[in-house]
Amino acid sequence: MTIWVPQLPATGVRYRALADAIGDAIASGELDEGMRLPPQRRLADALSVTVGTVTRAYAEAERRGLVEARVGSGTYVRGRQSTATFRQTGMQADAGCVDLSLSLPPPHPDRPRGLGEALEAIHHDPQALMQAVDYQSEQGMFRHRDMLARWMTRLGLPVDAEELMITLGGQHGITLALQALAQPGERVAASALTYPGMIAAAQQLHLKPLRVPLDEGA
Repeated sequence: MTIWVPQLPATGVRYRALADAIGDAIASGELDEGMRLPPQRRLADALSVTVGTVTRAYAEAERRGLVEARVGSGTYVRGRQSTATFRQTGMQADAGCVDLSLSLPPPHPDRPRGLGEALEAIHHDPQALMQAVDYQSEQGMFRHRDMLARWMTRLGLPVDAEELMITLGGQHGITLALQALAQPGERVAASALTYPGMIAAAQQLHLKPLRVPLDEGA
């Protein structure tokens, strides 16, 4: 029986070269979605490499989202368009449609006005200008964290300023949380209709998104 055997470069790290070859074969259509990769020992013999090299290559390809290992069955191609079990949905909003694909606040004149007033205040505050162009602590400015801690405490969520970290928006926070809690190749679960930034962050970090179906009350 003929098996898929790629041509590997003569130099370089062998397992990475094999993982690259798997990716190239999927992109070109040589390996189709759902195809089973050759058994590790057979491919190792065909390439004159160790079984451990093929094992590491398959694991690297899985980390990249190219294949998936099925216990007791083998390793299968996930396909060029199947690196996530859910996808971002977008649509062109019109007068009769409310676009919920992004979590944006409703339009209001106070938003641009408030931004303008804040920028104007910074413009006339030399100390604020200096802080804006200087490097800050990775946790964020203490006075900001202290203000948030006191506000959260008044809401019944007591927290110390040293326990807080200021992020550059929700997307930054999601990415940091995923980096702290998950390793490349691991699975993360989210609802079937979820924030697009969550999908993007999971894909960037080489995580495997799992879709949780919604019930009638969602």
